[in-house]
Amino acid sequence: MKKKIYLGILILEAIVCVIFCVLGTISGENVADMMAFPFAPIGKGLRALSLSGSVGNIVAILLYGGISLLPLGLVLFHAKKKILHAEDALLVALCPLLFAVLYEMINPGSITMGPEELGMLSADVRNGMLGCIVYSLLVGYLVLCALRLFFCAEKEKLQSYVSLMLGLLNMILVYMIFGACLQKFLQTMESTKAANQGTEDGLTLTYVFLVLQMLTDALPYVLDMVIVFACQHMLQELQKDAYSEGTMEAAGKLTRVCGMSLKVTILSIAAFNILQLLCAKHLRVINGFVNIPILPIVLVLTALLVAKLVTEGKQLKDDNDMFI
Repeated sequence: MKKKIYLGILILEAIVCVIFCVLGTISGENVADMMAFPFAPIGKGLRALSLSGSVGNIVAILLYGGISLLPLGLVLFHAKKKILHAEDALLVALCPLLFAVLYEMINPGSITMGPEELGMLSADVRNGMLGCIVYSLLVGYLVLCALRLFFCAEKEKLQSYVSLMLGLLNMILVYMIFGACLQKFLQTMESTKAANQGTEDGLTLTYVFLVLQMLTDALPYVLDMVIVFACQHMLQELQKDAYSEGTMEAAGKLTRVCGMSLKVTILSIAAFNILQLLCAKHLRVINGFVNIPILPIVLVLTALLVAKLVTEGKQLKDDNDMFI
């Protein structure tokens, strides 16, 4: 994918996340609805079809069984093509799960969830939880398939897989910055305003610190994106020539970026906590926190290792060329 198109996708994702957060369309109920899709609509459709008459009931039963057995059909296809793998067992396990989940969607309340003395969970929450269970098996199947492809891939193919994973990682980081962090900030602003009705005039400094906290929360994700871009650049240089000067420079840049991001993350959290302590008597909301940057530390160590391997490989190549 061209760099401009890739950046355009990330920018578009960021804009969509901001719009959804500002409009308040990202909520627990919406997430539950997304997790229940398409199972809840299918269940409602089958229920309506079943209640339409005897013919509709027969058609609904056939569709219900056919949809629930779709994963088994894929397993049989793999068996026919002699490409069965261990992860296909998850598809077999998915069939009875689909029978149960779709039955609940068709006949709400057939599966009791939550302590009876506290009452059953709401229909939306229940459907969302059931959808999550189905998706967990699907995601597990896809991940195991991906791992098998990774271990069987040649170097060139493996590089393309790494490039794809880095691209997906950046999309996740964009959501964390413009979705999760922004949503948390807006919710905290609303709850703070609601808890201090009648004394809003004294909230200015608190709002400033809430903005600073959002920036502090988002900063590690921003720096992780910088690291990912540096990784993508080095990967491109490796694909061109693993022993070129460009690869050496990219490896060195990656190392510096990782080290810088780790330092900035630690210092920003420490600075925010100290500044918050100094202004504590004027704040209505105080949130002290400690962040252990395991991911940046691992990235730094990995970058250092890759840089040393690239450097040693180039030195060995240069020595061999001189000997020849």
